[in-house]
Amino acid sequence: MSDEFKDAMANLAPRKAAFVKHYLEHGNGAQAAIAAGYSPRRTAAKSRAWVLLNRDDKVMRAVKLAQHTLADATQYDAQAAMKELETAMQFARDTNNATALARCIELRAKLTGLMIERHHVETGEGSLAEALETARARVAAAKTIEGEKVEAPALEKRTSEKPANDPHTIKEYDFLIPGRS
Repeated sequence: MSDEFKDAMANLAPRKAAFVKHYLEHGNGAQAAIAAGYSPRRTAAKSRAWVLLNRDDKVMRAVKLAQHTLADATQYDAQAAMKELETAMQFARDTNNATALARCIELRAKLTGLMIERHHVETGEGSLAEALETARARVAAAKTIEGEKVEAPALEKRTSEKPANDPHTIKEYDFLIPGRS
């Protein structure tokens, strides 16, 4: 490794240096955090790894220096990856493999920064905080108060808007949480 990388590692706290060392070995931040002595809980380790890799300037610098040194040593960079993709794309064309060709095009778009993967999580209506609050309210309503079991609040029923004499009417029941439409 370069002298610059060695200096960067020397400027890190021991646990952070251990994190960088383990992260560079296998690329898994959560495993590196656990191996470096951070919390063994998976979610805490993932959080710690994210903070170290995205917010800690010294850790980020050490990782980047190591990655640059490795790229220089192996002569593998974005240009080399693009060349490999071109070879794979030609093979996919020659073998009439449309799936492989589409995947190569996708990878090339990601490599050039034209395509960024994003994940969107929905919890139905409202935010996750609202869904949790609703669930907590339902649990609290079902708990025992002063020795008596209290039932959950009655749920409203809503039927379809079709007239009852319509032969195509199917009665649908949606169970709503009180106070929400």
